[in-house]
Amino acid sequence: MSSNIFKGKSGELYAREYLENKGYAYITSNFKTRFGEIDLIFKDKKRIIFVEVKFRTSLLFGDPIESVTRAKLIKLKKAIYEFLGKNPQFQKLLPSIEVVGIFFENNNPKITHIKDIV
Repeated sequence: MSSNIFKGKSGELYAREYLENKGYAYITSNFKTRFGEIDLIFKDKKRIIFVEVKFRTSLLFGDPIESVTRAKLIKLKKAIYEFLGKNPQFQKLLPSIEVVGIFFENNNPKITHIKDIV
């Protein structure tokens, strides 16, 4: 397994645990579409929550949150429409996009969570 895949999965696992501890109900992860992949999907009482996870072991290339570009969000929205089209049981919930950035500092994860970014 390449180190980038391992880092990505580690980031998603940290993000999942973090969000579940906040009361989010996990639905699925790594939902693939022709527009890209949705990292994590959760729900709460009123929302279906689509989470983009960014993980970094160094700040050499900037904060993980900064790597979520407008182009990435446009692709993510298209992937969300595809997910909702294939899963009509979630269509009554309000869709929300959130970003979880994870950076390791002194072997401790530092988590930034941005809610309802669009």
